[in-house]
Amino acid sequence: MLSLYLKRTAGYLLMLFIASIFLHFNFLKSRWDYIIIHHSATKFGSVHIFRAGHYARGGAWPFNDTMLYHLVIGNGSGAGDGELQEGGRWLRQQLGGGCRSVVYNFHPKNIRDFFRTWSDYYNFKGIHICLVGDLSTTHPTHQQMATLTAVVDTLCRRYHIPPRCVLGHKDAQISPTECPGNNFPLNQFRAGIEDWLRREPKVKLEKLFTWKIRVMNFWPLLGFFFGEIYYAGFLLILDLGLFFLFVRIALPLAQIKRMEIEETPAIEEKLEKAEKIDRMNP
Repeated sequence: MLSLYLKRTAGYLLMLFIASIFLHFNFLKSRWDYIIIHHSATKFGSVHIFRAGHYARGGAWPFNDTMLYHLVIGNGSGAGDGELQEGGRWLRQQLGGGCRSVVYNFHPKNIRDFFRTWSDYYNFKGIHICLVGDLSTTHPTHQQMATLTAVVDTLCRRYHIPPRCVLGHKDAQISPTECPGNNFPLNQFRAGIEDWLRREPKVKLEKLFTWKIRVMNFWPLLGFFFGEIYYAGFLLILDLGLFFLFVRIALPLAQIKRMEIEETPAIEEKLEKAEKIDRMNP
């Protein structure tokens, strides 16, 4: 009888665990955890120019937009000075492609760090923003920095991204790179964002979040209907696995009939009486 009670209890606990995992990854976990800042290393550029260049270079994953960045901020050549342009990957909430084999910690201390070090983690969970210009030889314009500050502030608030997770490209890639350029004041910018987040937002860039983006942020699995398949595919595989555990293991354990538990003592009493009769009549 005790074993039956334990099985039912284990079934209920497993159901609660499965439900919590489902809710966490599907609805509670933020779609984006990092912001990666790049420079184009060119004197001019725009979303259309970069899309054509990245298409010619190749390397984009199938079904993703060919431009690797989510957002582009112009410098006045090819796009307006400080103009914010949205790429296809942002509009469809697709994973970025601005980092190759990525790394943030060269000496992983656990499996989670190892996964982040040798995978496309920062492409998978990072919003990639490109400043037009070669910031190794020039400085970003005042308008570019103003737009970047407003954008990063908005994204940090929206997705609960801490300032320490605002990274330069060189901080998130294993192969050497100067991106976003030696003239980009990353540490100063990060400190400024930390200060901004303590105050009321001065600029709200709600135009960044179309109704499609809001729907996909609410439940990323719906990205299948809007052109995002990789993160949605990960969630689909996870949800199918959870459904299998729920139907084949948790539910049968929790549905052990109460009658079986209640009848067990009566059955045991009958067996004991039968044993006594056998002893009395050898």
